[in-house]
Amino acid sequence: MLHYIVREFKRRTGRVLCTVSGFAAGVCIFTACSLLLYNNNSRLWNILSVTGTHFIAYRPVCCEIPYIDDPVHEGFFVNNLPVNPFPVEIVQTIAKNKFVKDTAPFLLFRIKTKDKNAYVTIGGLPPGESVSIKKNCCASSDIIQGRFFLENDRNAVLIDESYAKLTDYKTNDTLILPDAEYNIIGMVNTGVKPVKADIYMPYDTAEECIRYYTNFSLKGLANIVLVESANSFLHKAAIKEVQAIIGDDGITSTYGCYKPASDALAVNNIIISVLLSALLLFLMIFTGITSYTSLIERKKDFGILFALGWSKGRLIGFTILEGCVQTVAGCIAGFTISLIIVIILPGCFLPLDRVRMSDIPFIPVIARAAGYTILAGILASVLPGLLILRKTPGEIIRGK
Repeated sequence: MLHYIVREFKRRTGRVLCTVSGFAAGVCIFTACSLLLYNNNSRLWNILSVTGTHFIAYRPVCCEIPYIDDPVHEGFFVNNLPVNPFPVEIVQTIAKNKFVKDTAPFLLFRIKTKDKNAYVTIGGLPPGESVSIKKNCCASSDIIQGRFFLENDRNAVLIDESYAKLTDYKTNDTLILPDAEYNIIGMVNTGVKPVKADIYMPYDTAEECIRYYTNFSLKGLANIVLVESANSFLHKAAIKEVQAIIGDDGITSTYGCYKPASDALAVNNIIISVLLSALLLFLMIFTGITSYTSLIERKKDFGILFALGWSKGRLIGFTILEGCVQTVAGCIAGFTISLIIVIILPGCFLPLDRVRMSDIPFIPVIARAAGYTILAGILASVLPGLLILRKTPGEIIRGK
């Protein structure tokens, strides 16, 4: 039967090319638009899924802490509440939760300085710059003067810009605290973040500094958990899980921007689903009309074949096979054109600097487009054939 199809293609090359071009156009439009929608969704996800997904947790105390000499003015404070330190094992337990992406311990302590006669808050930064530290506290990207901490820094501190303006401290000045003198290696402006300190130190340096005021070792202790949830959809669940781990007396503090971010993602997913469904419907209708028109134009040919002794089943098989060959050819051409467009115009479709090629859903998009195109082509081949073959060969040839 294939040689008949080849002969038909050679006899009506122009019509076959028009039919294949119609399939190719439909597939190209669907594939390119699908990849464009995916890219838009990917960009929104990369931004909104991590919007407002950071928070902190701590445990306030209801009475004076016996190891602090001046508990009214000095001690572990968070949001002006006195808090108790807790074992860092709690931080490790929180990190294992499925709704949590990253955690880090933090030390925040308030003291009264001899120099400048003022109160100052000291922040102990853990090593590294994980996402929970960057979004909740202080990172190298917040540096406005000087430099960030290096691995072997000793007695080095960073000073907050607002505190520096208040006290006239500058980079490379010596900060005098009751326990020791420290070199100011940089100045930071952390913006609006859940945890802020006037002075930032490496975690081990902060442990030694705070020990001077508490007279006990802080090794293995923290008084704040910095948390980054898995994404904005799971942020509320992450807060609930962390609250259960730290206990009923614990407090979590976060911003509310995760809620509109997750709502926007949900709406965007609905819009994309509707648009993809509309594109698939357009693809099926477009390819169906193309196949139907091609067959109706040749109904006299079917009448002749019918009169020559071809059975209805053989004629229907012929139309299905012919339609499949043209549809597959159109799919290949459409995919090729759409991928060339995507590669030539990466700024419009797929910003390759942000999206890895391995993340692009080429196979699902191509499989979906090919499947629905071939299905539409088969249906559009069978239905007209059945309608035509309901008549006698004479009626078909006379065009009745």
